Amino acid sequence: MGFAVLGLFSFGLACAVLLVRSDALTGDPVRGLVLALTHLITLGWIGSLLFAGAYLFGPVLVRAPLWSERLPLVIGAFLVALVSFFRSRSGSSQ
Repeated sequence: MGFAVLGLFSFGLACAVLLVRSDALTGDPVRGLVLALTHLITLGWIGSLLFAGAYLFGPVLVRAPLWSERLPLVIGAFLVALVSFFRSRSGSSQ
Protein backbone atom coordinates (compact mmCIF):
# COMPACT_ATOMS: atom_id res chain seq x y z
CA MET A 1 0.00 0.00 0.00
CA GLY A 2 2.90 2.34 0.71
CA PHE A 3 4.17 2.21 -2.88
CA ALA A 4 0.75 3.21 -4.21
CA VAL A 5 0.52 6.09 -1.73
CA LEU A 6 4.01 7.28 -2.67
CA GLY A 7 3.12 7.11 -6.36
CA LEU A 8 -0.10 9.06 -5.93
CA PHE A 9 1.69 11.62 -3.75
CA SER A 10 4.36 12.08 -6.44
CA PHE A 11 1.72 12.54 -9.12
CA GLY A 12 -0.19 15.03 -6.96
CA LEU A 13 2.99 16.96 -6.23
CA ALA A 14 3.87 17.14 -9.93
CA CYS A 15 0.35 18.38 -10.73
CA ALA A 16 0.57 20.99 -7.97
CA VAL A 17 3.90 22.25 -9.30
CA LEU A 18 2.44 22.51 -12.80
CA LEU A 19 -0.58 24.42 -11.48
CA VAL A 20 1.57 26.85 -9.51
CA ARG A 21 4.29 27.25 -12.14
CA SER A 22 2.57 27.02 -15.51
CA ASP A 23 5.84 27.97 -17.23
CA ALA A 24 7.61 24.95 -15.69
CA LEU A 25 7.78 23.03 -18.96
CA THR A 26 9.42 25.84 -20.89
CA GLY A 27 13.12 26.39 -20.77
CA ASP A 28 16.22 24.24 -20.77
CA PRO A 29 15.22 20.54 -20.58
CA VAL A 30 18.60 19.45 -19.21
CA ARG A 31 18.45 21.22 -15.84
CA GLY A 32 16.09 23.03 -13.57
CA LEU A 33 12.43 22.46 -12.98
CA VAL A 34 11.86 20.49 -16.20
CA LEU A 35 14.40 17.88 -15.13
CA ALA A 36 12.98 17.74 -11.61
CA LEU A 37 9.44 17.23 -12.88
CA THR A 38 10.59 14.58 -15.35
CA HIS A 39 12.24 12.57 -12.60
CA LEU A 40 9.41 13.14 -10.13
CA ILE A 41 6.87 11.77 -12.58
CA THR A 42 9.06 8.96 -13.92
CA LEU A 43 10.58 7.69 -10.69
CA GLY A 44 7.97 8.85 -8.22
CA TRP A 45 4.71 8.15 -9.96
CA ILE A 46 5.33 5.48 -12.58
CA GLY A 47 8.08 3.64 -10.68
CA SER A 48 6.18 3.51 -7.41
CA LEU A 49 3.01 2.27 -9.07
CA LEU A 50 4.98 -0.46 -10.86
CA PHE A 51 6.47 -1.51 -7.53
CA ALA A 52 2.99 -1.44 -5.98
CA GLY A 53 1.70 -3.75 -8.70
CA ALA A 54 4.61 -6.14 -8.20
CA TYR A 55 4.21 -5.96 -4.42
CA LEU A 56 0.53 -6.85 -4.68
CA PHE A 57 0.82 -9.41 -7.47
CA GLY A 58 4.03 -11.07 -6.25
CA PRO A 59 2.47 -13.12 -3.43
CA VAL A 60 -0.29 -14.28 -5.76
CA LEU A 61 2.25 -15.35 -8.37
CA VAL A 62 4.50 -17.33 -6.00
CA ARG A 63 1.69 -18.38 -3.63
CA ALA A 64 3.57 -17.21 -0.54
CA PRO A 65 2.93 -14.48 2.04
CA LEU A 66 4.66 -11.13 1.87
CA TRP A 67 8.13 -10.98 3.37
CA SER A 68 7.59 -7.57 4.97
CA GLU A 69 4.57 -5.32 5.31
CA ARG A 70 6.73 -2.28 6.18
CA LEU A 71 9.12 -2.50 3.23
CA PRO A 72 7.39 0.22 1.14
CA LEU A 73 7.61 2.67 4.04
CA VAL A 74 11.31 1.97 4.53
CA ILE A 75 12.04 2.40 0.83
CA GLY A 76 9.96 5.59 0.69
CA ALA A 77 11.85 7.05 3.66
CA PHE A 78 15.14 6.08 2.05
CA LEU A 79 14.18 7.79 -1.23
CA VAL A 80 13.17 10.98 0.58
CA ALA A 81 16.45 10.97 2.52
CA LEU A 82 18.43 10.34 -0.67
CA VAL A 83 16.76 13.19 -2.54
CA SER A 84 17.24 15.50 0.45
CA PHE A 85 20.91 14.59 0.66
CA PHE A 86 21.59 15.30 -3.00
CA ARG A 87 19.53 18.48 -2.85
CA SER A 88 21.57 19.76 0.09
CA ARG A 89 24.84 18.87 -1.65
CA SER A 90 23.88 20.69 -4.85
CA GLY A 91 23.56 24.03 -3.02
CA SER A 92 22.24 26.91 -5.04
CA SER A 93 23.60 25.89 -8.44
CA GLN A 94 20.44 26.96 -10.23
